[in-house]
Amino acid sequence: MAELISPAISSLDGYIEDCSYEVTVGPPSRGHRHGTKPLVEADPTWYERLNRQDWHEEAWRDPWVFPDPNGDGWHMLVTARASHGPAAGRGVIGHARSADLLNWEVRPPLTRSVGFGHLEVPQVAVIDGQPLLLFCTNPGSDPIWIVPGPSLTGPWDMKLARPVRCPDLYAPRLVRDATGSWYLIGFVAIFSPAGVGPREGAMRERPFPPRFP
Repeated sequence: MAELISPAISSLDGYIEDCSYEVTVGPPSRGHRHGTKPLVEADPTWYERLNRQDWHEEAWRDPWVFPDPNGDGWHMLVTARASHGPAAGRGVIGHARSADLLNWEVRPPLTRSVGFGHLEVPQVAVIDGQPLLLFCTNPGSDPIWIVPGPSLTGPWDMKLARPVRCPDLYAPRLVRDATGSWYLIGFVAIFSPAGVGPREGAMRERPFPPRFP
């Protein structure tokens, strides 16, 4: 048996109107949706809901789910935006917890908003004993960023964030090969006046750690 957590997205006029999560239970080829309600939704106590006067979409997506380091259930990291602050810089890492992957409690964000519009495709990993938070953001020439922290659950001090010099990648994942070496595997990046994004279907890998500024 396996559980697949995926975004359930509704859109209007090409914009994401809202994005919650659903879970598919069962073997990959014969899974079925569990329940009829969204699995996890943004809590307006901490997170921005759809408000096109401030942002073009509801940023509540890109779930990264991992077991608690101490064996106490599961954590979900989410691309999210804070419910307050300057509209262009509310990006945060959303957080939810679960004991069984089916019932989730939304928690406060694990980062503070420091100027990023959003922090996409988050991932955490321990490399050479150091917990790291990886994320992407699209303004400028450095789309990939990394933050060191005390544990996989943070807290993450965004003042320590620094760009990763891999300008040809977007939305990568940290992957370890059979020899124990780490790589970034992601989409080939496309730069445009609107920012940077992935080229559909084109992927590339780069050794990690790459060169830092």
